[in-house]
Amino acid sequence: LSQSHGMTKIQRTDFWRKMDSNSLEIFSKFALDNESFTDLAYNAALIQKGFLLKYDGLISDNISNSNDAELIQTYNAFKQAESAGSNEKYSLEENVMYLYSKHPEFVRNVSFTNWNDVQKILVKGDMAVEFVKCCSDGKTVNYAALLLQPGWVRPVIVRLASEQDMDALLAKGARAYLDNERFYSIIWGQIEPYFAGVKRIYFSPYGAISQLNIEVLQNGKGKPMNKEYDMYRVSSTADLYKGEMKSYATATLFGGLNYDLDTISMRSISRGYSEGQWFTSTPVEFNNGLIRKGWNYLPGTKKEVEQISGILDKESIKNVTIMADSGTEESFKALSGNSTSILHIATHGFYISEKQAERSNPSLLKKVDGDSHIYPLRRCGLMMSGGQHAWLGEDIPEGIDDGILTAEEIAGLNLSGTDLLVLSACQTGLGEIGGDGVYGLQRGFKLAGVNTIIMSLWEVSDAATEVLMTKFYSLLAKGKSKRDAFDAAVEAVKKEYE
Repeated sequence: LSQSHGMTKIQRTDFWRKMDSNSLEIFSKFALDNESFTDLAYNAALIQKGFLLKYDGLISDNISNSNDAELIQTYNAFKQAESAGSNEKYSLEENVMYLYSKHPEFVRNVSFTNWNDVQKILVKGDMAVEFVKCCSDGKTVNYAALLLQPGWVRPVIVRLASEQDMDALLAKGARAYLDNERFYSIIWGQIEPYFAGVKRIYFSPYGAISQLNIEVLQNGKGKPMNKEYDMYRVSSTADLYKGEMKSYATATLFGGLNYDLDTISMRSISRGYSEGQWFTSTPVEFNNGLIRKGWNYLPGTKKEVEQISGILDKESIKNVTIMADSGTEESFKALSGNSTSILHIATHGFYISEKQAERSNPSLLKKVDGDSHIYPLRRCGLMMSGGQHAWLGEDIPEGIDDGILTAEEIAGLNLSGTDLLVLSACQTGLGEIGGDGVYGLQRGFKLAGVNTIIMSLWEVSDAATEVLMTKFYSLLAKGKSKRDAFDAAVEAVKKEYE
């Protein structure tokens, strides 16, 4: 930390990968060979998983809580440039980190959670699982699971499938679940001997497991894991101390957006948000329609947000519905620093893989100073009102945002007031898998400060989504926890759809 103090994101990413990219795999390998290393391996997982993401949050908190007016002002300017995708963000960030480096107390104030801290939170019937990767023979990379229960002297490690087998499952998409028996056996089947007396499982995915819905796999009795146990997917088991929000006071809902909004109207709407804005988006040429010819209007999303608004109204939860022409990129960015406790976005989502970018627009793969931390976030996003023009490669007037809200831009916003984000769109959980997590929309929103995200891995049915969301919000508004409300909503969908 002391060596990276004052580095920019690009510099921190490269430094971290050179210094510690293999430390978790190394500790996990030692743990497989010698059980006395399992506590070190668990601690390594708690520190390394999402380290860069946590470090960004730490920097933001340190600056916000400081009395350094110049640092705060420069940081706010940098975040505005970042949210706009402006190239000025690079010089501004350098200025921020120069001023930041003058505060050695920021390094001294850092502390890390260890496995004992996690164990103290667990109660009888709980199990914590940290999924990791390790290289046991110097060639073959395997997945493993570090397990922890109350009363254990130290964590336990269990070897799982090879990286090759896990990647093969991921490549199958939804078809992977057709071979449930094999799928279950290479993940939960290996951990099953430790399930005696377990009622609740907190698990932190890693690598390919981050994009696999392992909660629904059925055990030998034909019972899904999330019916046999209370399943909690977390970014890290270090996050277990975070409490559950008991009630929600405000919500902002986006839906029924007009992707073909004309540029004259876009400019007019933009003026309502432009006061005090220093930057607008730097246009990113996506694909000139080569990947997808365009985006159709989604009438179901209008109905969806109207129904949700009605449900929230009945429970006196103040909400704002943003639809049609109003749902521009500027209207979303205006939430920065003023976000509501619930944020619901019903629109088209996209993720452009490296292979797709190579075929349609290699400039999307361009790296600056080896920066692989940001550029995957430029290849995924959400379509806002008026976004069709930029998507098809048409010219956008200067001074307005292009209507394509990328994860890179989202990362520059302050959405720390949002406890729950619902991305009611297809494939919003996709992204590029790296050692620090999944670089996709979820990364952008986590960087912005959102706590919990509901998102999808595949194409979703409008009709099934309507049932899911209506039931979910009805229970949430009546005081059910977000997890219990979601589980009940899933069961409601299953009763109507295969």
